[in-house]
Amino acid sequence: MSRYLITNKALHFIDEYLDPNSSISLHQEKLFKSKFNSDLNAYLKYSKLGDGKMYSILFQKILNELTPSEKQLIVRVIKTVEIQEHNSNNMDSKSKVEQKRMKRPQPKHLLNVGILPPNFIMKKYTEKHGTIKAMLLGDGRIKLIENHQGTFETLPKATRSVTNRNPDNIWDNWYGEDDNGLEQPLSYFRDKYFEYYNLRK
Repeated sequence: MSRYLITNKALHFIDEYLDPNSSISLHQEKLFKSKFNSDLNAYLKYSKLGDGKMYSILFQKILNELTPSEKQLIVRVIKTVEIQEHNSNNMDSKSKVEQKRMKRPQPKHLLNVGILPPNFIMKKYTEKHGTIKAMLLGDGRIKLIENHQGTFETLPKATRSVTNRNPDNIWDNWYGEDDNGLEQPLSYFRDKYFEYYNLRK
């Protein structure tokens, strides 16, 4: 099958998946309805999309009807799609309370919109405890690695488990590498999250 026909077939399935009235609609996915609060962009960029039946049952139904080359294309397209109109309407409908909450994100929120990848490595430099390293897991939890151990719901909790004190600002005191391999404070990535949702700092 030509690449043109493969592309058209993949786009047909994408249209079906995004159509609220379709029998295989994204809007019927249990995970989408329970965890993403109708944030379509966040769901489409979620690292687990298409990786297993427990995450997106209807999406798997689509993939089962495709050839390997078609699967590869549709996964790539649907994970990178930008639904600008939906994103704009979604922001307009958010209350001030919700926007206030969004201005205090955790690394998992950056993961959900594709700003940070799964297994992203973060570092904190300390005099007493040396370098503390942590990994951002695909489900948003924080796993301490190398010299420290444990898996935690948030980065502040992971930090506290090592230092035995309330952590300072994680965004200015934890670091990770950008796409060019340069070490940046986490605030660098948080700013991209603010830009994504058009939020003021």
